[in-house]
Amino acid sequence: MNLRHTASIALVGWYLMLPPLIQNSNNSVSDFTLTDPKAPLSNWVKQGTFDSARECEEALQKLVTAAEANQDSEVVVMTISDLEKIRQARSAKCVDMDDPRLKGN
Repeated sequence: MNLRHTASIALVGWYLMLPPLIQNSNNSVSDFTLTDPKAPLSNWVKQGTFDSARECEEALQKLVTAAEANQDSEVVVMTISDLEKIRQARSAKCVDMDDPRLKGN
């Protein structure tokens, strides 16, 4: 294995990506923020960087668990913000750093 090959292997990694949030502005008192899981991956937010897919997936599971743990089972009503945090965590994904979708158009 030559030095150039070793360097290219060292640069491989994974991003934990969160879908962006968009403001729902319908000119009413109930303006709120929504998760946009259909947005291009180039618009998503990097939540973390990992050396392997396994490490990224473990972090993703912790993220989802933490978001869901903020739910209080005693409370029936959750705010839109609480629901969107859970939706954003559930929509998150691990993406290879070399994924061409990260570059956009």
